[in-house]
Amino acid sequence: MAQSWPNFRQDPQMPPLREYGTGGISWIGPTKVQLRIWVPTENDRRRETKVVKVPDREHGGRGKAKEELEKFIAEVAQRASVPTGPTVTVAEMLDAYLVHCKRIGSTQSTIESYEHATRRVPATLGALPLAKLTSRDLDAFCGDLAERLADNTIRQTHAILTAALEQAMKWGWIKDNPAKGATAPGRHKPKRSALPLPDIAKMVAIGEPVEVCSLPAYNAVCVFGRALGTVTDGDNPTDHQVLHSMAVEDLD
Repeated sequence: MAQSWPNFRQDPQMPPLREYGTGGISWIGPTKVQLRIWVPTENDRRRETKVVKVPDREHGGRGKAKEELEKFIAEVAQRASVPTGPTVTVAEMLDAYLVHCKRIGSTQSTIESYEHATRRVPATLGALPLAKLTSRDLDAFCGDLAERLADNTIRQTHAILTAALEQAMKWGWIKDNPAKGATAPGRHKPKRSALPLPDIAKMVAIGEPVEVCSLPAYNAVCVFGRALGTVTDGDNPTDHQVLHSMAVEDLD
């Protein structure tokens, strides 16, 4: 039986060439192929190539190579359909960023959270040319979100926009990132004031059983308990009465 495929280890100078539809497949090794397609341009055409690994030709390699070629054609066509430069809008930039995140292997949950965040962008802002987007536009957008969303959600949306605009800079679509000049809501931790010592003394006398007590609260209880004669040096502070809320406040 005649050999239908050359053995590259013995005859490496005979890589066969096969054409499939709109693209070409060249076997450049036992498990490696070069994919190539011609992409039309305004004046002529250009060639796009990609090298991928596939199974051995006689063990599923032919079919896998065809699949990879179809994927490559779709990938190039999608890139060609994305506007570039001054014509791209904010919405188109966000769509391109989602495609980029999928291509680089971001998890499905990450992609879904990004998609959910981009849907918050109103149509008027999405239709704005990317080159005209300003920090003031994004501040106004965050202000609108503040009327119906939590601060943490707005911060997440701002972070995703910042990352998308950073990628747009790498693509050469914009020179500066307007999101860096916009201000997302800050993280405000509520201030807690110290409990006045006279109030602690009252709590020792009339409070509820202690459930949890930090070291500062323990010291205060002992000082006033000894002064009132309700706590001795050998006592366990958790056997005496202070308000549970005082201990919780102190732990925070």
